[in-house]
Amino acid sequence: MWVIVAILFSIENFCLSCRIESSLHGVYKRQSTNLMPVEVIGRQNVVYEEITLTATSISNYGDCYTKHGPSYIMGLKRMGRPICFRCLTPILLSQNVLQLAHQYEENCYETEKEAKMTCFDSALVTISDGNLLFRTSDEQAASCSPIDGRFDVSYRMNDAALSCESGEGSTANTCDSSSKIQIDFKNCSFPDFQMSLRCIGSWRDKKNQQYFIVQNEENEEYRCGIVIEDTNVKKLYFANGSSCSSLSMKTAFDSYYFHSGAVAKPFAPCAFPVWMQGEFDSMRVSSHELQYLQHHVGAVPLISHCVQTFEDRVMVFSETKCGEPLGYHCLLFNARSQNLIEFKTSVPTDRSNTSICTNNTQWESVPWFSSVVLNTSPYPCGIFGIFSTPKTLDQDYCYDVVFDCTDSSKMDILAYHCSDGVIFDSRSYTCLASWKHDDRLLIYSNRGSDEKECFVTHFHEGKLFMAATGDQCERNIDFAKNQDLIMVLEEKQTCRNHTFKSRKPTTPIKLHASPILELNTTSTPEEQTTTIDISVLSDEFWFSSAFRTNQVTSLIIIFLFLIQ
Repeated sequence: MWVIVAILFSIENFCLSCRIESSLHGVYKRQSTNLMPVEVIGRQNVVYEEITLTATSISNYGDCYTKHGPSYIMGLKRMGRPICFRCLTPILLSQNVLQLAHQYEENCYETEKEAKMTCFDSALVTISDGNLLFRTSDEQAASCSPIDGRFDVSYRMNDAALSCESGEGSTANTCDSSSKIQIDFKNCSFPDFQMSLRCIGSWRDKKNQQYFIVQNEENEEYRCGIVIEDTNVKKLYFANGSSCSSLSMKTAFDSYYFHSGAVAKPFAPCAFPVWMQGEFDSMRVSSHELQYLQHHVGAVPLISHCVQTFEDRVMVFSETKCGEPLGYHCLLFNARSQNLIEFKTSVPTDRSNTSICTNNTQWESVPWFSSVVLNTSPYPCGIFGIFSTPKTLDQDYCYDVVFDCTDSSKMDILAYHCSDGVIFDSRSYTCLASWKHDDRLLIYSNRGSDEKECFVTHFHEGKLFMAATGDQCERNIDFAKNQDLIMVLEEKQTCRNHTFKSRKPTTPIKLHASPILELNTTSTPEEQTTTIDISVLSDEFWFSSAFRTNQVTSLIIIFLFLIQ
């Protein structure tokens, strides 16, 4: 009897040791292939099933048994039959869109070893592999860019005589919210009506093709589309459902053409410095304009036109993409690494005056805003070693923080209950930038493909204070407050073979920004990689030699994101 209990206990603990990345947890919808759709006019109804993803299980796939690189071996228990083992490779395409890449879903394997042999190489996964899941719990507002502003609309439904012509009255806009497209169909080959599409997420594949997921607010159906930009027109080709597999201009179910016209501006345009130009996660900078990709609910799409340049700052005229003016203001830029650029903005005014950029005192109380290039590369975190909550500390939660000694860009955080050692969270980060601001080191990192986190650190009296501030780097952290959220860690292992050095800007850092693809260019997307030399004030390794010689180093860290 005791042998059976011991075996069951071991099996339970073994399953618990396989934990799914916490950023993937949530409730999702997936287009069902098991239920027959109902035929309606024009297209078929789509049926969805709910998928719940927890720390140890996924609906329809069972419990997590083994983690294999970025993949998970899942086991589904079946009555009277062996456990069905399958390998899943989750890829977070955007905050709300998760791809579960796997072999044919109906294929089951009787052993974990057999299932492991079917795991995908995540770098080789295509949009046709597996299924797309759409988050319904804790959904984040997504930008509709590049479909933002006001447009005349033309429309075609393939294989049907349904259409709208441009200039006949059909329009679209994102003026009320940058996360919603309002379309007004008028004078088409079908009765007039209005449609509201909520933007769920977008991403680009390895060939630079942009995919676009929307949800019809009336029938709550998801559609997958691809976006192609041309001169004054943005083309959106939709599939018949939420699957993006094999979607192209020729196979699309229907097509939308968003036409925009050029409007004269009350100034002679200038050009943004070349090193600022490119595509970032929160903005797109072309030669003459900067477009803000605002993601929060209710945000209005904005655009800034270059008026005059001043080395690291640019005077701009900003307006909404629906033509409502905001005024003239100055943007101050600073590149922190090849991945990250920060900027500040002055208060808009009605008049164009160079003093709005030459006044240096105005920046002191203005916060920095962060923007990350789309194609990032690892950057040193600036800290090395393994740290843990000391056993003598009386608290409920304990942590292990690992700054990789062999890969200076890696940081892992493991959270567990101090009383029994049961893990309740684990997070892995890749550092994208680190730099000094006064007496503090700022570390900017990403987690997965889309989640950003900034850590603000401060060394004082043999202790390192560290705070997680979200996707923006807040400088004015008061480490004396929120004592109940502070953790004290001791250094368990030192990177003894690593040579620590302070890196000053003796040579320029290169900012790797994907350029805006101009029309009528003869180069291919693969050839259009911009590498620009810029100066960056940063310290890669900021520990003093005296600090590193301590046998036991204390760390005090605030992890607001771990206490939820």
